[in-house]
Amino acid sequence: MKFTNRKILEMSIIFEALAQKQVNVRFAYAMAKNKAAIEKQAKILREASMPSTKYLEYEQKRVSLGREMADKDEKGKPLADGPLFRIPDIDKFNERWDELKEEYKEVIKAREKQLKDFEEIMDKQVDIKGLETVAFEDLPEQISSAEMSALMPLIIKEEKKKK
Repeated sequence: MKFTNRKILEMSIIFEALAQKQVNVRFAYAMAKNKAAIEKQAKILREASMPSTKYLEYEQKRVSLGREMADKDEKGKPLADGPLFRIPDIDKFNERWDELKEEYKEVIKAREKQLKDFEEIMDKQVDIKGLETVAFEDLPEQISSAEMSALMPLIIKEEKKKK
């Protein structure tokens, strides 16, 4: 069967989640086989999306700058509004952040290119061998719409045999 790399990553996540559920043996067998069939490609994709050590260093310094310049509570913990630090002197923060971005300019450009290239390969089709289909009747009773969506290409509707 052919899938996009994007679908393979989605299925990898869903197969992992489904492995934690109490399911019937036919469904469990199919999911275990399918997980094994896509794991090599999913691992390659995860590794291709990983940022470089230098980029992680930049990110750590960027977050540290935010923590340092943020308002603090009575225990010295930075205050935040959702995922953003509450920074009273935003101009000073932006000035120091611009300096940091300049220092890591090439690293940031390389990461942006990596993400652009990665996004391009996400829509490429890959042929995955050894996938097991699963009968609609074998699906778990408790299944989310995201799980169902990921499984749709593998679900077959079996006709009930007349006696």
